[in-house]
Amino acid sequence: MKNNYGFTLIEQIIYLSLVLVIITVLGGLEQGIIRSSATTGKTNELRQAGRLVIAKISQEIKTAQAITSLADKKIILTNSTGETLEFYLDESTGIVYYHDNTGEKRLSSEKIKVTNLTFTALGQGAKIDLTLTNNLTNLGTSLELFSAAIPRQALY
Repeated sequence: MKNNYGFTLIEQIIYLSLVLVIITVLGGLEQGIIRSSATTGKTNELRQAGRLVIAKISQEIKTAQAITSLADKKIILTNSTGETLEFYLDESTGIVYYHDNTGEKRLSSEKIKVTNLTFTALGQGAKIDLTLTNNLTNLGTSLELFSAAIPRQALY
């Protein structure tokens, strides 16, 4: 009488082959999901940083008395108290700066590189074009944002 308990060598080899194929497929899927998640996270970080810069500039334009000077990468405003405000891009560092009577402040960080900040006259207001890239990774993530604002004083 033959003992039929256990698996043959062929059955074990087939089983291990199937398990290895499944593990390989799942590993590839996991890497794709991780890569996609990283790209999405960096895009969200860019979007948030860009919105902060655009919102600050737009808010200052809206509350300004007038736009004093409008250049390609620089805008100078005069607020209701007569103070001069200036926004500009330092192209060597890729950082947007805000300058008022208290000094110079950064609007963007070293993690995010602003590759383009353009101001265009739009009637009595200004159109703001902003392009950002992530400075810390080589994911190739970039984002373009734009907005327009007009000083409220110009409306009355």
